[in-house]
Amino acid sequence: MRYVPGLDGLRALAVLSVIGFHVRPDRVPGGWIGVELFFVLSGYLITRLLLAEHARTGAIDLRGFYRRRALRLMPALAALLVLTALIVPWFVHVPWLPIDLAAGATYLWDLRAGFGHPSPISTLWSLGVEEQFYLGAPWVLRRAVRNRGALPRRALTATVIAMAVCAGWTLVLGPRWVVHTPIGHTFELLLGGFLATVSGARVRTLVAAASLAALAAAVVTMHEVRVTFYGPLFVVAFACAAVVLHVATQESAVSRALASRPLVAIGQRSYGAYLYHLPIIWIVNAHLPGRASWLVVFAATGVVTALSYRFVERPFLLRKSRPRAPVDTGFVAGSGAH
Repeated sequence: MRYVPGLDGLRALAVLSVIGFHVRPDRVPGGWIGVELFFVLSGYLITRLLLAEHARTGAIDLRGFYRRRALRLMPALAALLVLTALIVPWFVHVPWLPIDLAAGATYLWDLRAGFGHPSPISTLWSLGVEEQFYLGAPWVLRRAVRNRGALPRRALTATVIAMAVCAGWTLVLGPRWVVHTPIGHTFELLLGGFLATVSGARVRTLVAAASLAALAAAVVTMHEVRVTFYGPLFVVAFACAAVVLHVATQESAVSRALASRPLVAIGQRSYGAYLYHLPIIWIVNAHLPGRASWLVVFAATGVVTALSYRFVERPFLLRKSRPRAPVDTGFVAGSGAH
């Protein structure tokens, strides 16, 4: 599977919108959209990697898949949890922090998030959603790939069913119990997977540019919709899908803009930035309130992220890499904006 730098550019835009949402929610009220982009992108990339492996070897090595996921995700997560446990209590009192740390370490934060208490590691809900999805999805794909021709139809059917479940569950329980759980976001991962099964499809440059512009406008204007959460979420997800599929499959002005060196550099480090920025925000806001605090947050996040990438993540990425191995998918997701 060839490396597409524009996809790292999309990661950069996603993580910057999330950080902006947490730093200045009054100015970036729709920054949560970055997480939805992470979910669609993650579903697409993981599915493409597994399909490429099957095409190359005739099989899908699930043990190798989970090994690569662990080497990519767990070192930085472990560093975050240790640093949070050692440093944050010196600056901010956080009730239930040991329970939060345990939930984060076991990828169960999304199941705890519905209780709504604030935490410096609340972004870990999205990692929980992804990892729970990956417990089952690769197994299903390994069986489904035996009938490659039926994959697009089956993936689309699964996506529609997941959307219906999301909408129905929201109406019954309300967004609070859906927005941070697999129920509210599995359809985005499935949508990304569906895109991977129709990789020959094309999205016009004008449509991709318009979708990207609409997402940018929504980031600075769209507040979280509490009553009809799923309606705007579906629109956002399909706009993300249009951009992801276009950038992944076509060379255009949009793809080249997203492949700029600054965006690619940020995108390659987006996982660490996503993990570390919220504890930094908690510490800075507690001791340096004011309009200029966002500059400190971005600067500190950049430094910590760079150190993590160099000394924590990259050594394990090198261990993960091997001849003919699929290209790294970066983050997940995700990719939590709430």
